[in-house]
Amino acid sequence: MLQAAVLIGVSRTGDLPPLAATTAGVAAMRSWALGQGMRPDLVTVLTDETGPVEVYDIKRAVKEIVDRAGVEQLVIYFAGHGVNIKYGEYWLLSHAPEDSQAAVNVESSIVLARRCGIPHVVLISDACRTAAEGIEAQQVSGSEIFPNTGPDGPERDVDVFFASTLGKPAYEVKDPATTAGRFRALYTDALTDALTGQDTSVLDRHQEGRELFGLIRPRPLKKHLQADMARRLRALRLPPGTNQIPDARITSGDDVWLSKIPMPYGWPREGTRGPLPADVVDDSRPALSQALLRRALDLGPGALDAVRRGPAWPPLRDAVDRRLPSSGPRHFETRCGFKVRGTTIDEVYAAHAEAEVLGPGYDLVRVTPDPGRQGQVLLRFADGNGAVLPVIPDFIAELTYRDGELADVVYEPSNGSQRRRDFQQRAAELRALRALIASAAEFGVFRLESDDAPLLARKMQSFKSLDPALALFAAYAYHDLRDRDRIRAMGNWLAGDLEGVRLFDITMLSGFPVARAVPFVPMLSQGWPLMRAFGASPRLADLERHTLSSLWTLFDPVGVSKAGEAIRRGEI
Repeated sequence: MLQAAVLIGVSRTGDLPPLAATTAGVAAMRSWALGQGMRPDLVTVLTDETGPVEVYDIKRAVKEIVDRAGVEQLVIYFAGHGVNIKYGEYWLLSHAPEDSQAAVNVESSIVLARRCGIPHVVLISDACRTAAEGIEAQQVSGSEIFPNTGPDGPERDVDVFFASTLGKPAYEVKDPATTAGRFRALYTDALTDALTGQDTSVLDRHQEGRELFGLIRPRPLKKHLQADMARRLRALRLPPGTNQIPDARITSGDDVWLSKIPMPYGWPREGTRGPLPADVVDDSRPALSQALLRRALDLGPGALDAVRRGPAWPPLRDAVDRRLPSSGPRHFETRCGFKVRGTTIDEVYAAHAEAEVLGPGYDLVRVTPDPGRQGQVLLRFADGNGAVLPVIPDFIAELTYRDGELADVVYEPSNGSQRRRDFQQRAAELRALRALIASAAEFGVFRLESDDAPLLARKMQSFKSLDPALALFAAYAYHDLRDRDRIRAMGNWLAGDLEGVRLFDITMLSGFPVARAVPFVPMLSQGWPLMRAFGASPRLADLERHTLSSLWTLFDPVGVSKAGEAIRRGEI
């Protein structure tokens, strides 16, 4: 297998503290790459030891490899500062955040990597995934590092390894083996030890003739790193609360490998390290998300009780509790409307619909859809922030506003609609599944493994679009699995069932033009970093700069003013 690597290390960016272990991390990865037999001309090293690292340098290195015939696997490694903006990952380069383009838009790069023609691309991020702080950092938009060449055959596998879970830092620690005060990156140490076969427990035995190899495959590597990092942190005796749990999105098959380690006959198949002790992981969000999701798919409401009463990760349990259904009207005479809890609605702007603010405390909006046209409304809340959402006939949308964020959006059939009876029979099961998925998405841990996707698809179909918002989470999960056919099928089925309504996020992820989708922006914030890769430009210039940190898209007062004016002028 012809392998290639682009290894990036950025120790200084903006006013952030300099990092001490990026150069050593890149050197360790280069040593591994050359030890794997990668040709030196296919291993590119870009660090800021001799000058700034520019986006163009990375793009050029990647394009040279993409254009080279025969490359079967490309590994891109980054060590440096990272931030999470609107649930999208960004690697900060030398001139960030002053230059908003001086960063790598990881999510959008993944989309283009799938189309680049290389069968297997691996992105490895030894960077923090904490929220961007300050106005300057929040405006970072970044750039894609893969060429936008358009699809050439089926989409290819892209695996992504993260040093930590969403919202968490990645740590450097002093090297106890030296007296010079040198630092080491915990994740890169664990990764390179695994890739070079230091722990035989992660190796998969493979024999070719008389030669015996140990193959390191992505999916076992993900599980190994989570266990090994916990052990390393425990051995260092760091202050209480210091934790770092790696994560990964694996879409490649079980036949793919990253490292090939020659081994003599008689080497043990099983390593000496046993399973992860139960007391080591106190932040096992990825594993917890998968376990609870599978239980929700199988048992329905029982999963909700498992979270609320069992030893679930406390923040996830609290998030689920906050998503319990509220009281309030389930019916307007128009059979369409919005209600909000946690704030009030000061004003509403409607496109292709009539809308009126009413109710006690002005927390209700009655909507009369325009027959035959897709409508949308912009709601301005008491603090001046606002959200734009689609009008779906026969559905009441309930919004939860909490701590200055739009925390939840659900659509349920209105009383009097034909689908209400079916909903009432399945309400407990649906609400349990929805609460778990939305809560897991809030903490960045909702995703499907290959075996879960068909199961969720069947569950979604059984609900007969009783909550269209649930389909959004499914679409992003299918996107991670590069299952565009399933996204398109779901979008077409929903449009037929919802009187022609096509939701923006599902339309974009399907690869279709979004000009005729509603609303005119992504409903979930994680859609914004993907827009450029899908060619879905915002219909209002600079509107993305006025989005706030929120699971669901939320505009600041300036953004609300811009969107409201566009609706009044008939541009939306």
